Amino acid sequence: MKMLLALAASGLACLVLTLTAAAAPVAYNEAIDGDLPGAFGPTSGPLPQLAFDVGANTVSGTLPFTDAGADFDSFAFIVPAGKQVTLASLTISDTTGDITEAAWSFNQGSGIENGGTLRESVNTHPPDVYTFTTTPFEADTYNISQNTLARTFGADANASYTFSFTVANVVPEPAILSVVAFTAFAFLRRSRRATSRA
Repeated sequence: MKMLLALAASGLACLVLTLTAAAAPVAYNEAIDGDLPGAFGPTSGPLPQLAFDVGANTVSGTLPFTDAGADFDSFAFIVPAGKQVTLASLTISDTTGDITEAAWSFNQGSGIENGGTLRESVNTHPPDVYTFTTTPFEADTYNISQNTLARTFGADANASYTFSFTVANVVPEPAILSVVAFTAFAFLRRSRRATSRA
């Protein structure tokens, strides 16, 4: 009986520790961590993969557009097992007043630019705030691949952006917790009956 109680207690402790583990959310900033890649067109290659964790994960950068060309920014992220993204948004500001549109495709199942299955199109007209409509995002690999950056004709332009992703632990369904509790109770009861008969 003591062994059953110890097993039940250790199982419950593991469940509690899993739900309350220390987190290390991502705070990627292009100015500090390096320019994100991006190329307009079909699938072009692997992207930097950011491993999200519980809390507010952010990816920030700038989108300069000059006569020499436009800087497209794309990235991939991983939502680990037992976690999910519950809220996601993009805040974009038009630093120079000349960016007219910026858009990305949000894809699931691949860390390759424009790879996987399209989950939603993220279209903005800076300054703008976009809230993702397909949350929650379950455990998987995702990519956000830029496909549009437009400016006023003839003007050097720049926009700054921040993608924000709130990650939370997946809480077990109450029914699962009830089954675990009922099973532990049944084992204890059976163990007591066996002890009293002996």
